[in-house]
Amino acid sequence: MEARHPTGFRVVLIEAGHIAQNMLLAATASGLVATPTCALNDSVIETMRDIDPIMQSPIYAVAVGTRSETATIADLVDWSAVEHQQ
Repeated sequence: MEARHPTGFRVVLIEAGHIAQNMLLAATASGLVATPTCALNDSVIETMRDIDPIMQSPIYAVAVGTRSETATIADLVDWSAVEHQQ
């Protein structure tokens, strides 16, 4: 998808979010865990994927995997007790 206009770029970012949301839903439905992140090392990804940074750029990533056998802090938190701000 090309984004040569501010509106086009905005659409690319919105679509990245939609794709990530679908990946998260699919991972959960498949019994996997997933987490999205924008914390990317652009130069490493550009080298690995042979991306021309003038024409393309990584903007979002979703890590997908299996749940660890070892409990993490997230497994120990009583999430029902966490207040959600509206």
